[in-house]
Amino acid sequence: TIYVCCEYVSDGTDSSGWVKTITKSGSTLTFSNNMNSASGLITNFGCHAMSRASNGDIYAAGWSSTTSPSVYILYSGTTNWIKIPNTGLPATTTAGISAVTVGRDASGNNFPLISIGQTIYYLNGTTWTCTYSYPNGQSIRVLFWDDLVVGTGTGLTSFSGFAGTVRVSTFTSRVGGVFATVASFVVALVAAVMLFVWGL
Repeated sequence: TIYVCCEYVSDGTDSSGWVKTITKSGSTLTFSNNMNSASGLITNFGCHAMSRASNGDIYAAGWSSTTSPSVYILYSGTTNWIKIPNTGLPATTTAGISAVTVGRDASGNNFPLISIGQTIYYLNGTTWTCTYSYPNGQSIRVLFWDDLVVGTGTGLTSFSGFAGTVRVSTFTSRVGGVFATVASFVVALVAAVMLFVWGL
């Protein structure tokens, strides 16, 4: 099954968005426009990003038509999406949730991390906790777990140590067309690709 993340759009009469699916059975592809929950169809959700946990759970993050941040989880082997409570998140946002990834704690438990504006939150039990906030003007584009690598418009940051708060282990910035220190092979590889693409 392919899960397709779709932005919310509406012309005042009809609307579309949420998460759609494409399922293959033999040579037949079946498209579904529906995002189901136990209480019915989910229609007031624009999906901006998705991430799959190591156990097969899928997280979809974005916002509602009233600009409230929204995160849903589809547990592996189930068909109904469940909305994760917004406790700890801002009531509204001007850009929705831009990225999501799934981390693992020291015990091997999965937990989602999301970005809203320049701030990163992680789910601590049933409450979202702010773990790091960039200075105003930064825009988070990508979250990747290894521990955590964050891509912004100006470079890459590697984080480690999710024990209530995060400490910055290495910061990578684009200064004068050259990327400075990188934290790991993964970060170095991503930086090399970005340098190639940007033609630096």
